[in-house]
Amino acid sequence: MTDESNVDDTTPTPASEPQSLQDMLPAELKDINALKDFKTAADLAKSYVNTKEKIGSMVTIPGDDADGETRAKFYNRIGRPETIDGYDFAPKAVEGLEGVTAVNDANVKAFKEKAHELGLTKKQANGMMDHVQSGFSQQLQEQARQLAESADKASKELRTEWGVNYDKNMGNVDTALSQFFSKEDGALLKQASAQYPGLMKSLSQIGSQISETPTSREGTMSNSAPTREDAKAEIQKIQGDKEHPYWNKQHPNHKQAAEVMNQLYKKAYDNVE
Repeated sequence: MTDESNVDDTTPTPASEPQSLQDMLPAELKDINALKDFKTAADLAKSYVNTKEKIGSMVTIPGDDADGETRAKFYNRIGRPETIDGYDFAPKAVEGLEGVTAVNDANVKAFKEKAHELGLTKKQANGMMDHVQSGFSQQLQEQARQLAESADKASKELRTEWGVNYDKNMGNVDTALSQFFSKEDGALLKQASAQYPGLMKSLSQIGSQISETPTSREGTMSNSAPTREDAKAEIQKIQGDKEHPYWNKQHPNHKQAAEVMNQLYKKAYDNVE
């Protein structure tokens, strides 16, 4: 017979199954649905760690009664530049209009200050400014197109009426403007007046009178600045013509006519030599 007492039983003991989370939970937690998704305590621990990390990267939206410091921290946290210098947009040139920008430097500075106050991120502020400048550019281009059309129409009307005297009469316009305005102001007024045939005719008449004023000694044509008497005579002429744009505030030429009248008064009564 075999001595069974001497047999060495080396069969390994099977490892025990890990205890499920449900087995470990107290009775009051077993029916909570949020915990049923976790098989083991390790799964629950991993979820807890991930949640803590996410919470650490989250921000709290300030309430309506939040103070300025709280709001500033929130805005900076979500991407607002620390200062307005963090916004990098600038005035954009309007295509087709030389030297014209959609907004100016003062507009840009004011927009940056407001964007920073409202907590806009760099991307948000850039997008808003692009939208604003695009809108203004379109408006300016449309205005320029309309002015060009009006000026072309007025030019054709004057060419038809003046015929071969067109260049001569336009020269008289330049003469009138050069006597009463600086070079820059005269150029601007001529550009603004180009769409108003009536005003161009008035300026041409003034320029013609200036050119035809003889000197007291030589009796020759003079291109010098008009005297006070010349200005007074032109004032009287306009005052006697109630159909002149100066007397009708609704007339499209009224603003320019009023400016011419203002310059005539300065020459006639303000000791402008």
